[in-house]
Amino acid sequence: MKITKRIITVLVVLLQVTFCYSATRAPKNSPVALNGKLQVIGTQLSNQSGNPLVLRGASLGWHNLWPRFYNEGAVAWLANDWKCSVIRAAMGVGLDDSYLENPEYALKCITNVIDGAVKQGIYVLIDFHSHKLHTAEAKNFFAQMAKKYKDTPNVIYEIWNEPDNYSWKVVKQYSEEVISTIRAIDNDNLILVGSPHWDQDLDSVAANPIIGQKNIMYTMHFYAGTHKNGCVIVLMRL
Repeated sequence: MKITKRIITVLVVLLQVTFCYSATRAPKNSPVALNGKLQVIGTQLSNQSGNPLVLRGASLGWHNLWPRFYNEGAVAWLANDWKCSVIRAAMGVGLDDSYLENPEYALKCITNVIDGAVKQGIYVLIDFHSHKLHTAEAKNFFAQMAKKYKDTPNVIYEIWNEPDNYSWKVVKQYSEEVISTIRAIDNDNLILVGSPHWDQDLDSVAANPIIGQKNIMYTMHFYAGTHKNGCVIVLMRL
């Protein structure tokens, strides 16, 4: 009887391990299948093998303004027709009917895109798309996301998209709290940290960066309409 129980226990463990592996397995030759879990080496975004990597893709607009794109069909189109290796799911936090007013609908929209990206084998930015400070709400949201997707190599956490008129001191304190919340659950997946003035003031970040954390990068947004010298989005670690 003891031997039978041990055999059954071993079988159950094997089934659980097989299920977890199958749940996160990416389609053959997809970006995630080829590159695996992302990591930061020095200032370089790198794949699981340590090779430099550049991701190219598209960002969806605020889920509460353009919900019609928050479905697996739209993700499949971007992956197969546009050949995106990454997509951003921009969960609106602010304006009408956003995450603050209707969190269940926001989570449904975001989950649709994340699960669609996993099926296609592309990376996905889980974007807390806010211009204002909402620390408690962000920590609660990312705790949920980390618990659900901590074993999913596709996932990138973007913890505050475009803080507006906040100092780096405020943004840094917020970021450290949210990063700690995520890292208590998910030790490895990449985290993107916003910078003040709509992700433009990297000089203040460089002067006082976040320390003691791995696999984090800072975001910079460059707008042709106001900066006049072209348009580029750079992900970097200082």
